[in-house]
Amino acid sequence: MGLQALLFDLDQTLVMTQEIFPLRQQRLWTQIEQHFYRTRLPPGTRAFLQHLQQFPLQFGVITSSPSSYARKLLAYHRVDLPVLAAYHDTRRHKPYPDPLLRAAQQLHLPPSQCAYLGDADEDILAAVQAQMLPLGLSWDGTLKVSRVAPQAHAICSNWQEVLVYFEALIQEGNVS
Repeated sequence: MGLQALLFDLDQTLVMTQEIFPLRQQRLWTQIEQHFYRTRLPPGTRAFLQHLQQFPLQFGVITSSPSSYARKLLAYHRVDLPVLAAYHDTRRHKPYPDPLLRAAQQLHLPPSQCAYLGDADEDILAAVQAQMLPLGLSWDGTLKVSRVAPQAHAICSNWQEVLVYFEALIQEGNVS
């Protein structure tokens, strides 16, 4: 059976949150929500998410941030994905596979039927260890020159490239 789910990293993949990174580093979670206006969706995100509905896939978000932050950030940007695996859901975090395995479990799928899309080395490493299809999304190109880049099945630089990649998988019969 082919690919059944696409899982996303949250920060710097699905939502650009670099402007609130200092607050996140200091774990000022109660103040962060007041600064969500400084975050943004990457160009074309809404159209991308809408276009994904044509694929027979389930979707979810995996983050090393607390679930309350993730839920509020996704709600702020009106992004509704049914599965969330966050910091407190597992003892070990990326680059360990635990949060990815948790998301697959929530979807009632074996990890081999999931793809994970992230922007950092630990995302690729976690996907490889979880035996998911590791995909990179490198908005600034840095992931393309990373030491783990060769382990990614693909590294895209925008949502259009991700769509082209999934359309090719469907044509090859790799998406159920």
